[in-house]
Amino acid sequence: MVVDPEKLFMPLESTPSIVLQPMRRRHVRRVLEIEEAVYPRPWSMALFLGELALRGNRNYVVALYGEDVVGYFGLMYVDDEAHVTNIAVDPVGSDTVSARA
Repeated sequence: MVVDPEKLFMPLESTPSIVLQPMRRRHVRRVLEIEEAVYPRPWSMALFLGELALRGNRNYVVALYGEDVVGYFGLMYVDDEAHVTNIAVDPVGSDTVSARA
């Protein structure tokens, strides 16, 4: 990956940062692209949509870099414990956003 040297010295206020927000249906297509790039047996769209429908004991979050989904994770809650159901970072952009799953 070639980095534009001018972008390295952008003022902080104009540099995009990672923002976490709840995963929505509109994010699922991009999440699937990352899922397929990262896992040998990726989750299906139906599985993600089913998980998003279980709002009482599931929480799925996307990481946005600007407007682009660059990562995501999911949690399943059981009593007073949380289990990580899925987590991934886009392998293409992971150096740019300094993230690893």
